[in-house]
Formats: sequence, C-alpha cells, structure tokens
Amino acid sequence: MNTHTRLTPFFVVALLALMVSACKPRIVIGPQQTFTVDVPRSESGNAMNVTFEMAVPQGALALAGGAEGLIEGVITYNAEEYEPQMTNGDGSLLIRQAEPGPKSVVISVQKNLINQWDLHLGDAPMNFDIRFENGEYTIELAQSLPAQFNATVNAGVGKVNLIIDPELAAQVIIGEHTDLLEVTTRGVWTQAGDLYKTGSGSTTLTITVNIRGGELNLGNK
Repeated sequence: MNTHTRLTPFFVVALLALMVSACKPRIVIGPQQTFTVDVPRSESGNAMNVTFEMAVPQGALALAGGAEGLIEGVITYNAEEYEPQMTNGDGSLLIRQAEPGPKSVVISVQKNLINQWDLHLGDAPMNFDIRFENGEYTIELAQSLPAQFNATVNAGVGKVNLIIDPELAAQVIIGEHTDLLEVTTRGVWTQAGDLYKTGSGSTTLTITVNIRGGELNLGNK
C-alpha cells in the first residue's frame, strides 16, 4: 500500500466540514426498494452525455458491460427521501438522487443505509459525468466495460474508493479542481505526478477525479 498526500489551503475547510458532521440529522431508513433503469440505445448514433448524481452521503456504483440497450440495471435503496429520478433528453441522460433539503456538509456513515447502483452499459458511445456530494462512495469497474470507457468523477469532501478489475488497463488523473487529497493505492500501480496507471489489458479506461477534499483509494479487485 502506498500513500501520496496533496495539500492545499483547503485543509481548514475540510477540517471544519468533518467537525460539524455530527450536527447533521441522520437519514430515515425505510423498507428496501428498487428503481429499474432500462434506457434504449439512441437512434441518432451520436455520443450520449450521461450523468450519475448521488446526493445520498454514501453509496456504491458498480459498472459493467453487456447491456443490449444504452444502460440497464437496478438501483437498490432504503431511504425514501432519496428515490432516484431519471431524465432522458436530447443527447443527454441524467439519473440522480436529489438532496431533499439544503446541501449538507458531511453526514456520518450509517451502516444500515442501502444505496447500491448496479448498472450495465451497452457499446454505444457515451461520455460519463459521475457526481457525488459530501460522503463516502465506492465505484467498481468490471472487465466487461465497453472499450475506451471514459468518465469524470466530481466529489465533495469525503472518501472515494475506486476499484478496477485487474484485467483492465486504466489511468486515473487527479483533476485540477482537486484540493486537499490523500491518495492510497493497493495492488500494482505506477505514479507520475497526478497520473496513476494500472493493469495491462487491451482496454484502456480513463477516469479524471476531482475531489474537494478527503481520500481517494485506488485498488484492484
């Protein structure tokens, strides 16, 4: 395990965010529910701009290939106030969980909170924007992902775990909109400044990560 810390004046803001986390109300847990995602392939043939947006302060996003349409899968959750919403417009697709009130700073992780996105992608061209609020999130990328998958991850203060199948070749770029960040790698990774690489497969994934402050954990399954 290797750790690299990138420090900026944002340190004070991040520390204050963590200090006030205990003051935020806890999420009301209800029965487990599912939201089905079944988006057909665009008839235009143009690249679709896809945005995933999680306002829940914790969650997991598992992406794999194999869909017949554009995107298929299920979102499992047990906080009714964060019911997913989907908007399929002209050349863009948005799947989001909206914050029910004013944006929070950081809410402590609740062990009984379920927010699991299991999605399969088709082979049509797509551009991905993955947005997380403040909290703890995990992204898992499977070997079956379409070739030349690219995504930008924009997160608030907290922790992002990025787990990539070891059969994939991937590069992770720390974006220019990142402030305080501690990067930890597990497995075989090489680092050159803000660029991290892993894997030796023929498919190259590119993920750009922007985090306002916190931790980025890079790993192989």
